[in-house]
Amino acid sequence: METLEKTSIHVTSNPIGGFIDIIKEYTKVKKEDLVVAEVGVYIGATTIYSAPLVKHMNGTYLAIDWFKGSIEGVDPNGDHTPISLSKEKDIFETFNQNMQIVGCDDIVTTYSATTLEAAKNIPDRSLDICFIDADHIYGAIKKDILAYIPKVKSGGVLCGHDFESLAFHFFNDITKEELTQDYVAKIITSDHYIVSSYNNTSINQQLIRRSNEQFHFHPGVVKAVTELIGIENITFKNDNVWAVRINENREFEKL
Repeated sequence: METLEKTSIHVTSNPIGGFIDIIKEYTKVKKEDLVVAEVGVYIGATTIYSAPLVKHMNGTYLAIDWFKGSIEGVDPNGDHTPISLSKEKDIFETFNQNMQIVGCDDIVTTYSATTLEAAKNIPDRSLDICFIDADHIYGAIKKDILAYIPKVKSGGVLCGHDFESLAFHFFNDITKEELTQDYVAKIITSDHYIVSSYNNTSINQQLIRRSNEQFHFHPGVVKAVTELIGIENITFKNDNVWAVRINENREFEKL
């Protein structure tokens, strides 16, 4: 991904490449008037890359956030970096300054509100792409998905962040307590083998190492997306991004 050479830009995490790739792919189909919503922008680490793409297509960008940071005190974009901006005014102003620096303040409409309050002001079937990356608690993200499905146009894309594919190892073991947490840690046991073969046929394998690795995942995202969308309909992108298309019959399908 290209690196912006603007030293005055202030971000605390890396951009979410999977979301940016979705916008790039969509612009191959729709050449102008693209309408994109990013639900949960914080100070714009991803928006500084995604908004210019939308502006290039003469589009509109909706930036939705309550601009109070994360309750847990970690960066909500996935890097778990300590938040350096503690005041709501600082977060809001920093986001707006970042938009000015990349020349997108003219096409970005900012909703300083909760995700559900903002959704009430967005017309149904008005969004080409909606990216959800706000509160990751199960009950909250489930409400967000249900609130924003109607906002996406037929043929549009609903997507979001922090659906780790390895979480399927633990899907049936997610507890009610874990669903009240942003992310949890699990232990994965990995077996490593030396395999002997002849003519592409395995003739012997020897276990050489068994290791336990700690793995962090977002149980609320995994459970809510799987329940509401269906794993068979989901396309996975880089940086733990999930995506689904809403077809003309308002059904979910892979991209």
